[in-house]
Amino acid sequence: MNILQPIFDIDFKPSSYGYRPKRSCHDAISKMTVFIRKYHRDWVVDMDLSKCFDLLDHKLIISSVKRKVTDGSILKLINQFLKSGVMIGNHWEASTVGSQWTRIQTSKLIGFKQKVKQLTKRNGGINLVEVIKRLNPVERGFVNYFSNANCKREIKALAGWIRRRLRAIQLRLWKKPIRLHRRLKQLEYKPLFKFIKMNSWRSSNSLLSSFSMPNQWFEDIGLYSIEHVNTGWLALSAFKK
Repeated sequence: MNILQPIFDIDFKPSSYGYRPKRSCHDAISKMTVFIRKYHRDWVVDMDLSKCFDLLDHKLIISSVKRKVTDGSILKLINQFLKSGVMIGNHWEASTVGSQWTRIQTSKLIGFKQKVKQLTKRNGGINLVEVIKRLNPVERGFVNYFSNANCKREIKALAGWIRRRLRAIQLRLWKKPIRLHRRLKQLEYKPLFKFIKMNSWRSSNSLLSSFSMPNQWFEDIGLYSIEHVNTGWLALSAFKK
């Protein structure tokens, strides 16, 4: 990027702020504010090119770059980058069109998980509804940011992991298995029930835990369900409608 940036950046418009050095969304907002005051505007239109990175044509990219770059080693490196593929879980998938920017970067995923862990500590002693209220803005912001990415599988896995962390909190709040058993009876499950460790992470993945706190229950008490958000082509289809 240090080599290519000066070559291409010179052709960008002064009003362009995306993916440019020493420019940010805050700079764009400042410029917008100047225009509003100078030209007495009342409206700002926010638009994005949905699926932009997903539908990039590799041949078109290379041919466009060749107009300014003739170094074969650089062109080869760019081509390898475009065709490097992506990791989906533990599986590699080839990329014949588009770029891997349309996936959730590992660093972003790790950062999101760290935030969730901070908000869902089992020893926090906070009512589960209050935990969910604090968690929802983080979930909503993350999934909306990546809604145009092909990440349905990752989002579904994250949703399950988050529910498991919430189940672990509730088990610890119940403290004793008898309260878990009482909840199961309320849901019309028939005893005998096993006695599980209420402060164990492993117990949060047990059948008793899942039966006592089904997925729909979390939505009923206010959890923002990220797996219901359309992503990738589904998001594009919704936009077209």
